[in-house]
Amino acid sequence: MPYTALFRTKSGHKQGMGDITGSCQIAGEFEKNGFKIIFLIDKGDISLEYVKKNKIKYFAVETNDEIEKAVKKIKPHITVLNQLKTTIEEGLLLKNLSNFMVTIDDDGEVSRLADLRFNVLYPIPDSICDLSFIGLSERFQEYNKLRKEVPEDVFNIILLQGGSDTLGFLPDIIESLNDIDSEVKISAVIGPAFSHFDKLNKAIKSINREIAIIENLDNLSSLMFSADLAVSAAGNSLFELICVGVPTVVVCGEDFEEITANRLERLGLIENMGFNMKLEKTKLKDSVVSLMLDRPKRAELSAKGRNLIDGKGSHRIAKTIIDGFRA
Repeated sequence: MPYTALFRTKSGHKQGMGDITGSCQIAGEFEKNGFKIIFLIDKGDISLEYVKKNKIKYFAVETNDEIEKAVKKIKPHITVLNQLKTTIEEGLLLKNLSNFMVTIDDDGEVSRLADLRFNVLYPIPDSICDLSFIGLSERFQEYNKLRKEVPEDVFNIILLQGGSDTLGFLPDIIESLNDIDSEVKISAVIGPAFSHFDKLNKAIKSINREIAIIENLDNLSSLMFSADLAVSAAGNSLFELICVGVPTVVVCGEDFEEITANRLERLGLIENMGFNMKLEKTKLKDSVVSLMLDRPKRAELSAKGRNLIDGKGSHRIAKTIIDGFRA
C-alpha cells in the first residue's frame, strides 16, 4: 500500500499563484517515489480550477470541521503546508492528524509545530533557506542549461507582477516606461488572479507606444528566456527569470516581498526598487534605462542568477522530506 502525501495550499488575488504551482511541482516528485497525492483546497479558491485542470485529487473545505473530516479520511503519512499564515488552530489540527508535518515559507507560529521547515523566501532559524531549494518546472531547468545571450542593446522587455498583481502596479509600470526607446518591444504578463483591467486599459490608452498583453499563459519559460530585461515583483516569477538568466529590476508587489528582494539584492542577483504603495515612476524608468545602458552589469546579473538558481529545488525538497519521514 503506497504512502499518502497531503498538500494544504491556496492561491488568490492577494496571495498569488506561487504556492499552488510550487505544491504541484513537489507533488510530482512525490509521485515519482510512489506516493499517493491529495490536495486540500478552500472552497471557492482559484486553486480548485488549477488542480482540476491538472487532474489532481483533492478535497474542497471551508471549516476546521470539514478539514478534520477530510484529513481523517485521507490518513496522510506526510502533510505539507504550503501557504502563508496558516492559523494555529488549523496547524494543530493537521499536526495531530499527520505522522510527519512540513511547512514551506510559513514564518508564523505554525512553523514551530513542523517536523521540517523550508523558508527560502522568508528565512527563519532552524529551517532550510538555501536558494537551491527553489523549485521550478522542468522547462525552466532546461533553459537554465542553455547559453543566455546578453546583447549590447536591449530590444525586448517583459513586465510581470505575479499571478494577481494585488495592488495593481502593472499599469503604473507600463506608464513609467512610455518614454524609453520606441524600438524596444514591451510585453506585459497578467495572471489568472489579475483584476485591475480598468486601470490597465486606461494606462494602455494613455501611452503612445504598443504594449503586448499576454494573459494566462500556462508556461512562460520561452517568453522569459527571449527577454533581454525584466521588471518583476519578488514572487515565484522572479526566480523563474533569474533561473533563465534575465537581468531584472524588482518592484515588490507587497511589503512582505521586500524580505526576498533585499536578500537577492545582497547576493547581487537583481536591481531592487523595494516596496512603495505609490510607485515612483521616474525612479523606475531611470533604473530600467540605467540597466539597459550597462551591458556588463546585465551580464553579471544573468550569470550569477543562472549559477545560483537551477530550478531543481522541488526534487531536493521532496527528497529531504521523504528522507526525514523515513529516518
